[in-house]
Order: sequence, then structure tokens, then C-alpha cells
Amino acid sequence: MKQYFCTNSKILSRYALALMGLGSFLMSSASFALPDFKVFPGASCQVEYSTNYGGGVSSWQLWGGAYSNTNTDLVGGYDHVICPIVRDKTTNLNGTQHVKVSIYNSANGRGFNCDLWSVDKYAGTNTAVQGFPVPMETYTATSPTTVGFYDLALNVKTSKASGYYALHCEVPPGGYIYRYEVGEYADTAVQ
Repeated sequence: MKQYFCTNSKILSRYALALMGLGSFLMSSASFALPDFKVFPGASCQVEYSTNYGGGVSSWQLWGGAYSNTNTDLVGGYDHVICPIVRDKTTNLNGTQHVKVSIYNSANGRGFNCDLWSVDKYAGTNTAVQGFPVPMETYTATSPTTVGFYDLALNVKTSKASGYYALHCEVPPGGYIYRYEVGEYADTAVQ
């Protein structure tokens, strides 16, 4: 069996340039078109108020990257937390692909609630209360009221260029936020 090798350097360099160009095009097209996924530890969440749902002092700990509400008031000891979402697809107009919050519901009191907000860059249009964010869209998810591990699925379908997303949760006493995951669509608008 004969093997043939191309020894013409002009032909080889043309093929090499063509392959490099194709590879570069595919890589840039794929990175632009693919959605962006991020996972954040629950310890990224911050207590929204110094008092909890019932008016008592918030009590929490950060365990191995998780947020834990250590309050013992089973009725009013819910902590309100805000969990930051880094938005680097800043010109898409179609919201998030998905947001999933992995939690432990201790079943103290009611279920575990989380809200996902989509807010424009000036925090809404509420002129009565300056700076108070007014979401363009809110999606709420609530866990069952039984003890257990759950993934709360949230999603918003609206966003503005340079706006932001915010995750707000009411963590029951003994409850945990382990992690939350965010999927963004590719950019769709020009700023």
C-alpha cells in the first residue's frame, strides 16, 4: 500500500490557515451563542434586615459555603436574605434561562419561599420611594411544607439592557440555602 504525503508548503499553509480560521470562527460563534451558567454558594446571600420576619434579631451562620438560619423562634424567625446574581449578559431582553435554589426546608412554620426579580438599571419607576426597587417581573417559588431537601425552580422572561436580577428568599428557622444556579441567555440587544 502506497502512502502519499503532501510536501507542497503552499498547499499545506493554505489548509492550515483555513483550519485555523474555521476553528476561530466556530469558537467565537459558539461562545457568543451559548448561554452562560453560574453556581453561587448559599453563603453569598446576605440578611436583608437586622430583624427577622417576626421582629426578632436575625440569627444565621455560614456553614461550608451554605447559609443557615439558626433562629429558634419557629413562628416569626424567618430571615429575609438577598442573594447576588452576577449578570454578564447585560444586553439580553428575554430574562433568565433558569434559576435553581438548592435548599433544606426544616418545616418550622410555613414553607420556604424565594422570589426572583428582574429590575431595570434605575431600579424601577417608583417615584414615591426613591431608590426602592420596583421589579418589572417577579417569579415566586415555594417548597412543600414537609421536611426535606428541595430545588426551587424560578425564571423570569423579561429583562432590560444593563438591568439586574435579584434573588430574595425567606429562610425558615433551621433552613439552609446550599447553592443557587443561574442560566443566562446570550446577549440579544445593542446597548
